[in-house]
Amino acid sequence: MRSPIVDQAALRWRIRRDLTGLTLENALAGTGTTREAERHLAPWLKQAAAALDTPMSIEGLEDIAAQWRGRRAPYLLANPRLGRRAHRPAGSPYTPVLVVETHPRRGTPPAR
Repeated sequence: MRSPIVDQAALRWRIRRDLTGLTLENALAGTGTTREAERHLAPWLKQAAAALDTPMSIEGLEDIAAQWRGRRAPYLLANPRLGRRAHRPAGSPYTPVLVVETHPRRGTPPAR
């Protein structure tokens, strides 16, 4: 199971993973839910991933994490396959994440 502790790089990776999974799911077995998610959720995922390419404060990361959980929940409830790779409590659409400045196992982030 993936750790619920995430730094900026891990949050960006999870958001990009959702975008890739959504795009693939829609291309292979598109349903009404996946098409709706691609229209409404995918643009936000792209924007959030781009925003996470630049250093952010912990508050900014927590805000993006909260929006990510809230925006993906309706689509995960309607189609659990969209979030099947997400590690979350059984029956919960929310992926638990605790944002930290630098993940303790990763050391310091690379200078930009």
